[in-house]
Amino acid sequence: MTLIEKYSLIGNGASHIAGKRVNGIYISGPMTGYPDLNAAQFNRAEQILKAIPNHYLEIVNPVKFELGVPQHESEFERLLVRDMSIIVAKALGVVLLPNWQQSKGVRLEVATAEFLGNPVTTLEEVVSRGDEFFNEVFKPIL
Repeated sequence: MTLIEKYSLIGNGASHIAGKRVNGIYISGPMTGYPDLNAAQFNRAEQILKAIPNHYLEIVNPVKFELGVPQHESEFERLLVRDMSIIVAKALGVVLLPNWQQSKGVRLEVATAEFLGNPVTTLEEVVSRGDEFFNEVFKPIL
């Protein structure tokens, strides 16, 4: 089973054919060194994104499928490969949590999304512009 197949059921529990892209927004933020992998911030961001009306996008919250803090470099690499696979296969864009610049993993996620031509923005930008933001940034690619 490929990583794409293994993680084809994520986010809001919406299912789809393995390997097909969904209309998803991936929440990206620092985890390492934060209590509970920064779950409070990830979950807050998920609630904010879900509350924006009429965006029809699945919210992909990696904390929902995180398996704990990597104890060895090989575990970190495995999780990083998993997250990159999700961004490549599923995400139409990335929303960044505060302090994202301090995380090597997040910087790689941003570079991957930008390489793919997918929008990347901060949670603050989404909060300040709400539905207008989704219509301007994500509607053209849906």
